[in-house]
Amino acid sequence: MRRFTVRSFAIAGLLSCVLASRSSARRAPPRFYLGGAGGVQFLTGDVSGDVIDSRANGAADIAVGYQITPHWLTEFSYGFEGSYREDRRYIPLDQGENPSDAERAFQVQTNPLFVRTYFTRSSFREEYVKLQWSLALGWVQVSRLLRNPPGVPPLDTSQLLAAAEFGGAVLFVFSKNFSGFLGARYRVTERRGIVDQTHDMDSLSIVLGFRSFLPSPRDAAEPDPDDRPKH
Repeated sequence: MRRFTVRSFAIAGLLSCVLASRSSARRAPPRFYLGGAGGVQFLTGDVSGDVIDSRANGAADIAVGYQITPHWLTEFSYGFEGSYREDRRYIPLDQGENPSDAERAFQVQTNPLFVRTYFTRSSFREEYVKLQWSLALGWVQVSRLLRNPPGVPPLDTSQLLAAAEFGGAVLFVFSKNFSGFLGARYRVTERRGIVDQTHDMDSLSIVLGFRSFLPSPRDAAEPDPDDRPKH
């Protein structure tokens, strides 16, 4: 009985190793990639002030990412968004005037920094059209110029607002190393006094992006199973 049990476990272990190795051989090798996206951003918060007085603005970001599995990607992105400034000329503070920073600000610019994760039910490297979903956590950097008394240059300050983002897109896989997507992203940020009556940088964006995978030595040593000759 003991011999039978040991032999059974040995055979089961050997089969498990064989199946795992075959599964690993079929798995697309992870790769680094470069990505980017751009589009139109619509602020959903208060835009009735003298500085932020419009909802729509341009937005773009660049990203460096890594394919964890055929279904999951992760990336770090840095973005460039709109710059807002008072239409009137710069007016220094009066002597003895001491308003809040939100009232002193006359120019605002935002830059998002995110760690973003993508998911699709089928492989990111298999053609052709499919849905992809994303979730991102990070910060929105708010750079502000604040008015000072006469003779003192404006003060350059920066805020980091904690932020989360959810997105969905249609993914177009043109080849194993290049794809594009068209979709939407909704962002929620921390509430804090920014400028005038604007206390957040929540937004909805429509974006068009691309993803270009970088070849690696592992790719050459371990070709994709789809490229191997079939017997």
